[in-house]
Amino acid sequence: MMRSKLVTTPEGLPWHQWVLLSLASWLGATLLLDFLVMPTLYSGGMTQSGFASTGYALFGAFNHVELLLGAIVLTGLMALIQAQSSQGISAKHAEKSNWRALWPALVLFAIPLLYNYGLTPHMSALGLPLAETPVESTLTMNAMHAAYWGLEMVKLSTIALLIYRLSGRFGLDDGAQLDGAGGLNSRFDLAKPE
Repeated sequence: MMRSKLVTTPEGLPWHQWVLLSLASWLGATLLLDFLVMPTLYSGGMTQSGFASTGYALFGAFNHVELLLGAIVLTGLMALIQAQSSQGISAKHAEKSNWRALWPALVLFAIPLLYNYGLTPHMSALGLPLAETPVESTLTMNAMHAAYWGLEMVKLSTIALLIYRLSGRFGLDDGAQLDGAGGLNSRFDLAKPE
């Protein structure tokens, strides 16, 4: 009988690579949506009668993908911290270090939650007229757009910060070394000061 080669322990999964891949994908998709899709929709689509429902479908789907990516990043960082703390760091230093490593992931998880259950439904409700007339820009809608762009800047900055901290090319990954299989060992300090 052949045994499965699936890894059953969290320590055996390549969390470092999963987190970096998730962050890089999230960054690329966000930049594509924010600087290509949104300007295109905003410039020509605001006068169309189905703009609000199209925007709700598009952003609703993207918000769900962001929630998934946020969960992967948060879970991966917790697994990396657990693996790091099992290597014997003092409790006081470990608690401070763990918080410094986790706050960006918590912010990245909270932003899609705000989008999914706050901004997107409310912005769509403001834009869904009963008579299917073109969407008019209101003061409330402009305030929600400003909140959205503010959260987007926080999100992009936080993703860049995590990629920077997790990347060994910038001298922050002192303990990472290539193992025999060409992958990174997962020993590094996530919360090393900038």
